[in-house]
Parts: sequence; C-alpha cells; structure tokens
Amino acid sequence: MVISDINLKELQEEIERMRLNLIHIVAKKGPVSTEALKISRDLDNKIKDYYQYKR
Repeated sequence: MVISDINLKELQEEIERMRLNLIHIVAKKGPVSTEALKISRDLDNKIKDYYQYKR
C-alpha cells in the first residue's frame, strides 16, 4: 500500500486504530505506555507533515 493512495481521513482513522491497539497492548506492561503514546503521536505528526508538504 502506497501512502499517497490513501486519503487523509482514512489514514487518520487507521492511525487511531493503531494507537488504540498500541495503548491496549502496552497498558498491560506498565510505564512503557507513555513511550508508546509518544511514538504514536510522533507517527501521526510525521504523516501530517507529509501531507502538508504534498499540498
């Protein structure tokens, strides 16, 4: 799947699903969840930056 083939809304929905899965998985392991949240936010920001650059 190529990132440019996905519209932004679909991409944001997929990121949110990934983020929720990540939180669910790491919540069982304790303080790692804050790191997982940071990683998911960083990913979200990088994708938003990519789309801003493409416009």
